[in-house]
Amino acid sequence: MEKSSQPQFRGFHYDIARGSHLSPAVFLTAITTAARAGYTHFLPYLENMIRLPALEKACPVAAYTAADWQRFQQTAREHHIELVPHFNVIGHAELIVPAYPELGGEAAPGWHDLDPERPATRDWTLRCLGEFCDISESEYFLIGGDEWQPPRHLLERPDFDVARAWVNQINLAVEFLVARGRRPIVWHDMLLHYPTALRDLSRHAVIAFWFYDEDSDYPILEFFQRHGFAVFMATGLVANPCRLMQRGVNALRCAARAAQRHHAQGLIVTTWNDCRWENQAFNIPASASVLRGAPAPDIVTATTLAALRGRLPVEERLAAELARPIWKRHEDLRELIRAEQPRIPKPPAPVVRHPIADHGFGLDTTNDRLRFRNDNETFEVLPAFGASLQSWLVGGWEIIPAGNLTQTLPPGGYRSFAAVGGFRPIWALGAHSNPCILWQYPYDWRIIEQTGERIVVELFRDFPHVGIRLRISITRGEPGFTYEARATNRLEHAWGAFNFNLPLAITSADVTGLKFQWEDAGRERETSLTEECQTAFAVPARGPLTVAGTAWTLHIEAAPEQTALYFVDWSPAFITPDLRGVYRPRAVNEETVTRWRFTCQPTTERNHRC
Repeated sequence: MEKSSQPQFRGFHYDIARGSHLSPAVFLTAITTAARAGYTHFLPYLENMIRLPALEKACPVAAYTAADWQRFQQTAREHHIELVPHFNVIGHAELIVPAYPELGGEAAPGWHDLDPERPATRDWTLRCLGEFCDISESEYFLIGGDEWQPPRHLLERPDFDVARAWVNQINLAVEFLVARGRRPIVWHDMLLHYPTALRDLSRHAVIAFWFYDEDSDYPILEFFQRHGFAVFMATGLVANPCRLMQRGVNALRCAARAAQRHHAQGLIVTTWNDCRWENQAFNIPASASVLRGAPAPDIVTATTLAALRGRLPVEERLAAELARPIWKRHEDLRELIRAEQPRIPKPPAPVVRHPIADHGFGLDTTNDRLRFRNDNETFEVLPAFGASLQSWLVGGWEIIPAGNLTQTLPPGGYRSFAAVGGFRPIWALGAHSNPCILWQYPYDWRIIEQTGERIVVELFRDFPHVGIRLRISITRGEPGFTYEARATNRLEHAWGAFNFNLPLAITSADVTGLKFQWEDAGRERETSLTEECQTAFAVPARGPLTVAGTAWTLHIEAAPEQTALYFVDWSPAFITPDLRGVYRPRAVNEETVTRWRFTCQPTTERNHRC
């Protein structure tokens, strides 16, 4: 994004609450560094790191005082950057509720969150906002609202409406702040998990749409604006330690293009978790440079390789990069990387090839799952958990692993970032959405056809914003299965497409041996994890894709006009060639039909590449 086309609001968001409690002196340095880099707003993520009277019992020793905040503001004014206060009015209250149990309850083991239906919670929210307003002066006020997981005692109530409870709490805060002359910023994700909240959310709220990886586009920015909201694009650095690497560079460029294309009023770079100053002293100017259209800094090669330690044999290359004379301004970062121990992902379970058996042809049904059988191939679908398809076995090899959904919370009770298993389509409203709260709801199902030659099962659920019909079919003697997904849009100004999440089980041999193959304008293309050398990347296959593992080969048939790319995230235990669809405007009651076919064959011993 050229400097002249950048939005007026250019914010840098710094997670100070979780593991990076900056001293006041370093906080001041962060403000001045952001200002020199060209950011117009500095947004510290605080949680319990601001010592408000109503928050006192939850604050750590390092929490900032009112006097600290006044010094921060003075420095920000002197450097012509706005310091934006932050307070989560709902969501991410795991550090708050244990100190103030009257405000909420347990949402998951070890995880607490607010109950916005309690008068004590609403009163406390307004007290905290008022106390923060008294010591701050920014036009904007970040009030969070993301990833709220209602406490269990609320989810257990048949009459409980998550969308209504969330939007009532957000509106309470928005109206209070607007009366104090502030512009509240709210994260977007709960509006996609519970789209009925969109109708009632105050249009005084500024929506910050966040997505931290690549997609073909983010027309959801236009969707929110057509519904009457000002909107900011927020992208981030997906890494822990939080450090700009090639994955983040790609995400920044994607976000900048979308913000310009869809006329977003602001752009925010978010950083999370391990945000030690050695990392941020590099991240702040480097991210600003990338957003202005400059090439990625040379150091990004080393930060990318450092994130791959424990996954790929990169130590020799990394040592060479760290020895280059490019670290003069970032000696502390170089020493930090050298001192770090590789973050080795959890090793995969030993690969055991199940006995090869002829399972016959048929459909077995139990209370919680549908089991499809076709010769040496089986898979299961769990209607009660978002119609997740898992436990796909082909020739004894596990292709899609079994999840543990039945051991977790009831459907509807997951956090948006919960780790859930299985393949599932996602009706994406102009942006990809990982399996989230919405898609955990139970589906009804019925058998459409069941003969000795063909089985077709339909799963269906009507949501307020979309009706979903999923048909899964198998044919005797033909490997694989066909998936037909239908969506009937019920939202005005919607952009939509079917995406899918596809977690595949891989082995250590696949890390170096697996290939992605596709055709581009009549030419055969191929790439691999070692060739890409990133923790995640996009495969630009507009249509079919072949994933050639060392023990099996999976072929995905997808229509080119409905396929934008495949996004691959991976570890030594899994890989996710997730399809991103082509987002298009959808009229109310317009039906979208997408078909995919998945065929997997064990690799013959002659071609086995272990």
